[in-house]
Amino acid sequence: MSSESQPWSVQEVGHIETKKNRAIAFPNIYQHQVQPFRLLDPTKPGHRKIIVFFLCDPHHNDLPTTRTIAPQQPEFRREVEDRLREGSMGRVPEEIFEQIMNELPETIREEEAFEYRRELMKERASFALNSTMIQGFCSSWCEH
Repeated sequence: MSSESQPWSVQEVGHIETKKNRAIAFPNIYQHQVQPFRLLDPTKPGHRKIIVFFLCDPHHNDLPTTRTIAPQQPEFRREVEDRLREGSMGRVPEEIFEQIMNELPETIREEEAFEYRRELMKERASFALNSTMIQGFCSSWCEH
């Protein structure tokens, strides 16, 4: 991105070359772009894998994280049920068991989770497609 073509509030802060076995981390406040790539030897198989981590400041307790939101997989719920019914401290009374189970979040099947993900990615792709012109500057932003 050239700062000459964007007189508005975007400042180029540089670029990073990705290398094998390297992790690159930066705060989410920075816009970023992933450039196309090609294999040095196109006759050999190859791929690029991008893994995104969304990190939270541990001092901000008001952010929902895995510390405050229980897993939603059905197998987790079954594990909790099993531990409450046959735990090392003995069986939890039925009234307490029901209260605990009522406080757990609803579970979601893997297929449902993938469908929600597909819908979200479709919405984001549509937004990205309709937002490529930012004050006259055409961009190609990374979508996670």
